[in-house]
Amino acid sequence: MYVLYKDLGDAYRLFDEMPERNSVSWSVMVGGFGKPGDYMKYFEIFREFVRSGQRLDVYTLPAVIRICRDKMDVKMGRVIHDIVLRYGLCWNTFICAAIVDMYAKCGAIDDARMMFDGMDEKYLTTWTVMIGAYAACGSANESLVLFDQMQECGIVPDKICIVTVVNTCGKVL
Repeated sequence: MYVLYKDLGDAYRLFDEMPERNSVSWSVMVGGFGKPGDYMKYFEIFREFVRSGQRLDVYTLPAVIRICRDKMDVKMGRVIHDIVLRYGLCWNTFICAAIVDMYAKCGAIDDARMMFDGMDEKYLTTWTVMIGAYAACGSANESLVLFDQMQECGIVPDKICIVTVVNTCGKVL
């Protein structure tokens, strides 16, 4: 409730007094500090979460990765990527897609592509992110090649993907 109403001081005090914390309580606290933009506290709470030994979950990690993307903090993003690798969470498509998106938005296109290529399963969202990433960094032709590869894999583009490709075509001309 305190997090919902952005009373993070009281939320943290109550959290600090909890005799036992689980991944849900940690996730609420991590998410709570991300909303008002207190990124230093956000990463501090996340670091405590990792050190607590609680199981990292597929809800908290993509949120942390998105914060790195929004802050264009590729250095912290690489730290989070390392945590994902260390905990063996690369099997999760949402986490991998968030990492691809973070690298792409931070301009680390080679890292984004390496992560993308290493994914076991690629969904439409991940293809669209990678297509848009190439267009954003000035590699529109590579973007269109990837779009063709996506279709060859049997992935049917949706409206968002089509808009991304149309925007890409505008950059080719």
